[in-house]
Amino acid sequence: MKVLWLTRKYPRPANSGELIYSNGLIRSFAATGAELTVIAHDNDELPIGSHGDESRYTDDDGVVWILGEPELGSRIASLLTPYPADSWRLMNGGPAVALAKSLAEESWDAVVIDHAALGWALSRIRRYRNRGTATSKPLIVYLSHNHEAKIRREIATKSKLFSIRGLALRYDAEKYARQEE
Repeated sequence: MKVLWLTRKYPRPANSGELIYSNGLIRSFAATGAELTVIAHDNDELPIGSHGDESRYTDDDGVVWILGEPELGSRIASLLTPYPADSWRLMNGGPAVALAKSLAEESWDAVVIDHAALGWALSRIRRYRNRGTATSKPLIVYLSHNHEAKIRREIATKSKLFSIRGLALRYDAEKYARQEE
């Protein structure tokens, strides 16, 4: 089975709940013998790539990693887009280009979206899937870490109602809710 996996960032060292969760899933899945390619941002704490938009690295589990820049873009720019801040930031710096190339150059049995912040990729993956024949349409899998809409709305309500930050958080929470749906 040939699988393309999208996650937020290279999860090693796995020093947060999100990274522990993704690292465990990826390593477990790779142990099944699947041919696994993962697109992510490089880890900013301990980068393993060449700091380009598309560093390639194969780990000890046989997983091929295509890594974008470790630094993420500005949250403010996302206010002018339909994407939540995290999605906007994760799309830039390599992953969008790497996804386009991977979908154009390879045939996948499944595509995994590991976290709501990778929701920016869904429309691209659907277009790729719809171009396939009935027997070659990849399975699309979504792995949720949280119910982002609920959590982000709760965070936004803790902010001052009419502050710029509070308004931005509310707007971002609603964009997350639409994307997660």
